[in-house]
Amino acid sequence: VEGINQLRVDVDELHKGWKVTIRASEIRFYCSTPDPDFSIGASPDSLTVAQGASTSSTITLTALNGFSAPVDLSVAGLPAGATATFSPDPVIPSGDSTLDIVTALDTPVGTYELTVSGSGGERTHSVKVTLQVSAAPDFSIEAAPDSLTVSQGASTSATITLTVSD
Repeated sequence: VEGINQLRVDVDELHKGWKVTIRASEIRFYCSTPDPDFSIGASPDSLTVAQGASTSSTITLTALNGFSAPVDLSVAGLPAGATATFSPDPVIPSGDSTLDIVTALDTPVGTYELTVSGSGGERTHSVKVTLQVSAAPDFSIEAAPDSLTVSQGASTSATITLTVSD
């Protein structure tokens, strides 16, 4: 239209794939369908576990734009002596998998940043999970009295005290 030097385009759904191209004498609107995809999340995304114990997190895969391919899960960054399993694996979004982490008594104490990745349908996404490994509880054992004498056919007793410390 001749004589108009200002153009206003209101499109409430630009974030859903609309593309607007404005050239000197023409306006073109394109609408494209977003590619199927998925998102990944972890809850909780921060875990604390003692040496020799286990912990878990729920990994949630959400289908976007009709994504329906199986997604294989993996984890990187585990400390020495720790193992991880996913159940189920693979997962078809939208769905959940439980990440179980088991530490050994000699797993080093510390904080570790794990990367949980999901790959499927030519897509890969990841989420960070923090794993804090604390020292295994220690204990002491005492007997009172610390020495006993007993005759054949007789009985005696002692008190055994077990103390657990953090």
